[in-house]
Amino acid sequence: ELNAPTFGEAVHDLLAFVESQSLHNHTTLIAHNVSFDSRFLLAEFERNGIQVPESWYFYDSLHLAKNVMGKDSLKSFSLQNLNKHFNLPAPEEEHRAASDVDVLIQVFEMLIGRVTPDWVVKHIHGNRVSPKANGGSRRRSARDGKGAAMAKTRAQPRPQPPPPPPPP
Repeated sequence: ELNAPTFGEAVHDLLAFVESQSLHNHTTLIAHNVSFDSRFLLAEFERNGIQVPESWYFYDSLHLAKNVMGKDSLKSFSLQNLNKHFNLPAPEEEHRAASDVDVLIQVFEMLIGRVTPDWVVKHIHGNRVSPKANGGSRRRSARDGKGAAMAKTRAQPRPQPPPPPPPP
C-alpha cells in the first residue's frame, strides 16, 4: 500500500518546486514522449480546477534524440533503448516515475553533450510546446492525444545538428 498524496494534495508543492527551479520565470518541462506524459499532467490540473502556469512549456526529449542522433540511427528511441545505447546503468525499476526521471536525466545529458550549448538552447526553445497549443485552451483532457500539442512542434523548421565531435 502506498501512502502517496493525491495530485490535489501535492500540486501546490509541485508548483512551488517548479517555480523555485525556473529561470527568468520560464519553465520548460522535459519528458520523453511528452505527448503521453503531458496528457496526464494536464488532465490532473483540469480535474483539480487549477490552471497550468502561463510560463510552462513542454519539450520532448524523444524529438531531441532523433535530431541529435539521426532518425535512422536506432531501431527504437525508447528511453530504455537510449539508456542501453549509451551504456548507462539499468534503472532499479523501469516505467516507474522516479527511475524514469533518473534515466531521462542521464540520457538527456548524453544527448546534449553531442552538440554545442547554443544549438541546445535554440533547439529546445524553438521546439517546446505551450499547453495553449490546443486551440488556445490551456487545459486538455487525457483524450486529446498527441495531435494539437505536437502540431506546433512539427510545424516549426528544425535546425540540423552539427556532426558529433570526433572521438578523443
